[in-house]
Amino acid sequence: MVHDTPDGLENNTRHPRLYSYFSKLQTLDGETFAYLRISLDIMGWLTSITNGFQVKQTYYIMDGDGNSILKTQDQWADTQPQEMLSLFRMNPLAYVGDSRNLFIYNGIYLPNTDWYLVNRFPLEALSGNIRSMKNQVMISLSITVVIFIGITFAIVSTLLRPLRKLQNKMTELVERNLDVRIPESTYKGEILLLAQAFNQMIDDIGRLISRLRVEERQKEAIRFQMLMSQMNPHFLLNTLNTVKWNARSHDDTGTFELCQNLGRLLECSLNIVVDLVHLKDEIDLVKVYVHIQSFRYDHTFVTEYEMEEVLAYALVPKLSLQPLVENAIYHGLVHMKAGEKSRYVQ
Repeated sequence: MVHDTPDGLENNTRHPRLYSYFSKLQTLDGETFAYLRISLDIMGWLTSITNGFQVKQTYYIMDGDGNSILKTQDQWADTQPQEMLSLFRMNPLAYVGDSRNLFIYNGIYLPNTDWYLVNRFPLEALSGNIRSMKNQVMISLSITVVIFIGITFAIVSTLLRPLRKLQNKMTELVERNLDVRIPESTYKGEILLLAQAFNQMIDDIGRLISRLRVEERQKEAIRFQMLMSQMNPHFLLNTLNTVKWNARSHDDTGTFELCQNLGRLLECSLNIVVDLVHLKDEIDLVKVYVHIQSFRYDHTFVTEYEMEEVLAYALVPKLSLQPLVENAIYHGLVHMKAGEKSRYVQ
């Protein structure tokens, strides 16, 4: 039972109410010879247990009828524990919240004493811990993000600074006519390889430009030599035309025809643009050449030409048949027998 502190024991307890257990002491015959009372300062016991909790909670002890036996704080409304008690009886394992959502309640039934131990936990303390944890997490995350950004910026700057210098050197490359080099002693790793490749590229470009200049000079020299070599044939061609028209004016038909045919051969040889001609055009040049040779050998041979029509427009090298015809005429006439007037060369 719970009762007030008896007279004379007020100085021995810190709280005015005690929980006492009474028992009779009897002999073997069943006679009562004394009574035993064991008292417990239940409020002091409950307070000593709850003082060690980090989050302060309020405890309430009620009897089976819902009457308040003791409580750790006095600011509770009297009706709240009784309201919660009815809910605990329906579901002893449930946590119940009040109507204002300020506290949560739970209770434990003590069957030996028919009491209920009711606990009230403030939601503000729970949300405060969560809010504090959230703030700590946000602060830690912010610090981590700032450190990460700083490290990233440092790494990116380390990588981009040499690339910016390389970009500036490339910009100076055109302005300074390839007279740009990147100092390799200030770099390392992949950037050093890139700087070495850039310097090697500049050297290769310089050598290539020098080679192109030499080749251009050689081409100009060859072109000049070709022009010089063409001056004498042109002079001969002009002189030949003069002779041709002079022979015609004197009614020298043979000399006129020789000059005319020789002029065609010279014009064809001076045309350096065309290297391949049609076979029919090459045959015409052969006829011109044979006509000249016939005057040389006093018309002692006759030439016949046979060509398939399908080959008329076949491409052959210019003046490629003339050496063959020349050899055929020369060797054919050398072996002529005495008294033979003509010889056919195929």
